[in-house]
Amino acid sequence: MLSADNVRHFADIIQQGGVIAYPTETVFGLGCDPKQPQAITRLLNLKNRPANKGLILLAATAEQLQPYSDLSLTQLKQILNTHTDHPTTWLVPKSSAATPLITGDFNTVAIRITQHPHIIQLCNKLNAAITSTSANLSQHPTAQSSQQIADTFNQQLDGIIPGKSGGQSASQIIDWKTNRVIRSIQT
Repeated sequence: MLSADNVRHFADIIQQGGVIAYPTETVFGLGCDPKQPQAITRLLNLKNRPANKGLILLAATAEQLQPYSDLSLTQLKQILNTHTDHPTTWLVPKSSAATPLITGDFNTVAIRITQHPHIIQLCNKLNAAITSTSANLSQHPTAQSSQQIADTFNQQLDGIIPGKSGGQSASQIIDWKTNRVIRSIQT
């Protein structure tokens, strides 16, 4: 667990428009405040990621994700509480709060409830979701440690949350409406 001071420090960075790296239950991620377009643009530029691909939103609760979806909170909870064998990102109908910088060229928004204790702490402190994309330059392997992230981004990030990721591949992605697996877990 992160100390209360550390949680507050990283929450302040996010609220001030910063971009951070952090461990998740899958891989290390890069994130920022999804309500701040300049922060998202900076994240995309750091990663060299095309904006049309979209980003995932991570949160500790369905309530923190609900503003970004047109589904009711009850529907969202049913989807997010669907148990799968792997960490799962769900594609759900987007709301107007899910801007094209978040959704890319899609009519859906990608959302996931995190299981990583550090990110649960951060999202609960913010009482909000954060953006998420793998911590790497586009078309390069995902960083496996805080040191690899620091080396890759050469002090361009505003912070790196210490800790370990789940060490597996990225989350699977499932379309909520069709139950079609868009991206499966690579083992």
